[in-house]
Amino acid sequence: MITNSLPVRIPSGKIPRFLMLGVVNTLLDFVLFNVLRIASDTTSDQIFRLVILNIISASCIAIFSFVMNRRYVFRHTTSTKRHGVLFVAITLAGIYLIQQPIFSFILQFDPGIADFLFSIGQVLGLPLTIHFYSTNLAKAIATLGSMTWNYLLYNRVVFRK
Repeated sequence: MITNSLPVRIPSGKIPRFLMLGVVNTLLDFVLFNVLRIASDTTSDQIFRLVILNIISASCIAIFSFVMNRRYVFRHTTSTKRHGVLFVAITLAGIYLIQQPIFSFILQFDPGIADFLFSIGQVLGLPLTIHFYSTNLAKAIATLGSMTWNYLLYNRVVFRK
């Protein structure tokens, strides 16, 4: 019998579980977004195309997120159409009304953080373009905004006890 010498501790509170799931969702979202961005040869100056790719990737992850939030974060054993409709409405509002404006704003008015990250990447020998840094920085900041929105409304509206 093989045993794991490092025990995995599962967080007990909703907020740590939400943050853990948020990290997984965000990683999946970033991977899908970058695969779409590279496959479509989209650069950071093509804001409309990037917004469409971001909507596609975030929307795909929303389905996974519903199942995992219901079961893992908020530990609801039942699911109704009401839960699904509210979750979708809140998630889509977060994607369209919170995440996209932040994403577009950061892409248009990047204060030089992407250039700074790019220069660090060059020193470290990372083969990443400035477009990678600028689009992913904008996506990270926008994701934090929509994650905050999502948690507050999932907790108070969708999965309330």
